[in-house]
Amino acid sequence: MNDLQIEYFMAAAENLSFTKTANEKFVSQPAVSKQISAMEAELGVELFERGHNFAKLTQSGHLFYDYFKKYKCEMRLLKKQIREDNKDEVMELKIGCGSGWTRADFFSKTLKKMSKTMNNYRVCLESYAFHQIMPALSKNEIDVGITVSTDVDLLPTLEISVLTEVPQVILYSLEHPLAEKQNVTPCDFRNEVFFVPQSDRTTYIVDLVNSFCEPYGFTPKVRTVRNTESLLMNVHCGQGVAITDFWTLQMGGTLYRYVLLEATHTITAVWKKNNQNPLVPSFVAAINKIFGSERPGYGN
Repeated sequence: MNDLQIEYFMAAAENLSFTKTANEKFVSQPAVSKQISAMEAELGVELFERGHNFAKLTQSGHLFYDYFKKYKCEMRLLKKQIREDNKDEVMELKIGCGSGWTRADFFSKTLKKMSKTMNNYRVCLESYAFHQIMPALSKNEIDVGITVSTDVDLLPTLEISVLTEVPQVILYSLEHPLAEKQNVTPCDFRNEVFFVPQSDRTTYIVDLVNSFCEPYGFTPKVRTVRNTESLLMNVHCGQGVAITDFWTLQMGGTLYRYVLLEATHTITAVWKKNNQNPLVPSFVAAINKIFGSERPGYGN
């Protein structure tokens, strides 16, 4: 027995006519008769006494009609109650982003775009060291990670969306002697200390810094610090410089100067394929629209 059979049965019981019911449902009379006959066969009783141009409910038909009418009424009330119970339920979306990107304005733009299609939700933004984002995703601490592509594990259980390319820069303090020089180039920093944040991928990061400096004919003197905040603090105090991305530069506001490098970072959004949070596809669609329609310019 299915919903279509019940629908035709209830209509025929109220119309007392298979033909009128067929016209009402925009189907043929044999189609209505076939569905009701199948229902009778499954229930093992006759629901109608059939005559020429009329149909009359049997005693069993009356019982089933009353039952299904009560069922439909209770179903409507149940759905209404569920809607009332859920109207105050707030969905949550947990986003993890790379440390140092706290001032990247794409988040506010993305959330504003999301708000046009989703209601009754909140978003929790968390900053992680880049190497901690994938573990956080694995442990379901976050729903979506925004990170550099080199830190993403290419697993069949993950969905990945490439968002944009962000330039790499050499970051230095306003108090640095080169701050007053015009037309500063990467070669001017060959004698500087380059700070990198410490992690279980420090060797890889140092290799990256070396590769960024190689085209300019020098190997940097590298020193590790605890995290991105420590890196910025040391650079601000004139203890050295750092290679970072343009988004991390924004964290320091007007405290720094920078020189653009030819290298870039590919920024990606990554999430689990089996994540059932309905806010995830909405967020991914919104952030892709932001980066699809806005290609930021960079200049010193």
